[in-house]
Amino acid sequence: MRVRQRSQTRGGRAVLLLSCLLSLGACGTPPAVVVVDAQEIGLLGQSKLIVGRDGGWSASLFGHAVWIFGDSFVTVADVDGSTFHPNSFAIAPGFDASHGIAGLTEPTDKKGTPQTLVPPTATEAAIIAAHRGDPCQQKPCGARFAAWPGPAVYDAARKRALLSYGLVYAEPGAFNFHGVGQSLAVWTDANGIASRPDLYTCPDHPSLLFCQDEPAWGSEILLDDKDPDLLYGFACQKNGLGYSCMLSRVPLAQALDRGAWQGWNGGAWSALSEAKPLFDGALNMRVFYNLHAATWMAAYSAPLSNEVVYRTAPALTGPWSDQTRLFIADHKQNDGGWTYDALVQPGYSQDGGRILYVTYSRPNGTFFGSEFAVVRVTLQ
Repeated sequence: MRVRQRSQTRGGRAVLLLSCLLSLGACGTPPAVVVVDAQEIGLLGQSKLIVGRDGGWSASLFGHAVWIFGDSFVTVADVDGSTFHPNSFAIAPGFDASHGIAGLTEPTDKKGTPQTLVPPTATEAAIIAAHRGDPCQQKPCGARFAAWPGPAVYDAARKRALLSYGLVYAEPGAFNFHGVGQSLAVWTDANGIASRPDLYTCPDHPSLLFCQDEPAWGSEILLDDKDPDLLYGFACQKNGLGYSCMLSRVPLAQALDRGAWQGWNGGAWSALSEAKPLFDGALNMRVFYNLHAATWMAAYSAPLSNEVVYRTAPALTGPWSDQTRLFIADHKQNDGGWTYDALVQPGYSQDGGRILYVTYSRPNGTFFGSEFAVVRVTLQ
C-alpha cells in the first residue's frame, strides 16, 4: 500500500518559497533533499514469542544486524512469572530490506522467554521484587524501575557496544511514570547482555551518567566517519508541545566520563551546561549522514501526530533546515493514538541513501499487541 505522502518537486519547493515570501515576508530554509515517494512494503518480522513492543533501533554490533526494542509483551513468562519486559532485542540475518525485513530471531533466557538486553541493577531488582504481586511486600504494588533503551554504536577499538538508555520509575496507571536519568550501557559479549557500570554521577542511581534534572543526552547517539574517535549525542527537552534538541560530543574512549562531555553553544564547543538548542525534534530520533544527498538528516515523528518529518544540515552543528514531511504513518486500527517511534534505519539504506527504510510501531487489534510497519522512502 502507498503511505499518505506529499511529494515535493523542485518546482513545488520554489512555489512554496515564493508563497512564503509573499505572505510572511520571510522564510526558513528548505531541506537539501526532496522526497519523491513513500510506500509501506510490509511488516517487520516478529516471532511468536512476541505479542507487541515499541522502539526498534537497528545497529551493526559485533558484526550482526541487531534490533533493540523498548516495552515488550511476550508469550512465555520469565523466572519471575512476568510476560512484560521493559526491553528486548533481536538479530536479523543482514541489512537487506529490498524485500522487507524478515528472519529476526529472539535470543532467549533459560526459561525460553525473550532475553532482556539492559537489565535492572541489583538495587532496582530488589525494589521491583518488593513491589511485585498483589498483595506485595511494599506498596504501591506494581511499582518498578525500567531501563528504556535507545540507539547504540559500536566502539571497535574497545570491542564494545554503547547503548543509550533512560531509567524510568513507574507505578500502575495510565502514563504514571517519569524519567529518572539517562546513561550508557556497555555490551561486550554478543552472546550475553549489556551491563550498567557504576559511574557515581547521580547520588541515588550510581549507574546513571546524567541525572533527573538534566538534559537526557542520548535521544540519539552516533559516530561521524570523518572523526570516528568522537561520540556525538543529542538531548531533546520538552518545550511546550515540542522538544528542543541540543548537541554534545565526547571522546569515544571517555564516553563514560561525565567530565569529558562538551556541548555545542551555537558557535563553539564548551561546557555541557552551555549547550543551546539547534532545532525542534523529538525524543525518538535518528540523525545520520546521507551520502546520496551529501547532507546530514534528522528524522522523527512530529509530536502528537502521525506525521513523520525530517530536516537536513551541512554539519551536525547546523544550520538545520525547516521541518518537512517524510510521510504520514498509517494507523490502521484508528486507535486514537499517534506515532511516536518512527525511526529511519540507516544501515538498511540503498544507493548511498537515495532509498531509506523507516519503521514505526502501531496497534494490531489484539490485547497489548502491536506490529512494526516498514516504509520505503525514495529521495530525489
